[in-house]
Amino acid sequence: MSVEEDLKQFILQKYKSVRAFTQEIEIPYSTVDTMFKRGIQGAGVGNVLKICKALEIDVDALDEGIIKLKDRKNCEEKPNIDFSPDSFEVATAYENADFDTKNNIRFILKLPVLVDEKGMKKNLKTS
Repeated sequence: MSVEEDLKQFILQKYKSVRAFTQEIEIPYSTVDTMFKRGIQGAGVGNVLKICKALEIDVDALDEGIIKLKDRKNCEEKPNIDFSPDSFEVATAYENADFDTKNNIRFILKLPVLVDEKGMKKNLKTS
């Protein structure tokens, strides 16, 4: 898959449609569509920067053909991870999951379980 196709899939995982994304960032749909068809390399720098900022992706990595979330300077120091569209889909599903489902996922991945607002750990499904 090309970086343009990856970028389009990344947008579609965060937004209802490419058109909805372009309306939110105030870039004409035709501009972004042309970028997908003719390549990011030929796109205007300002538009690429605006897209990267809206999606919180690294512009230098995009130039190398990789969709990679930006480093967050105010967060704990964590390794920089390249996210495929599939990885982003899984992360989004986790973020939208309820408390018990998140803990079950954390249990399967051998991560520390979350504590609810009362300071209690809930029973995990082990089957």
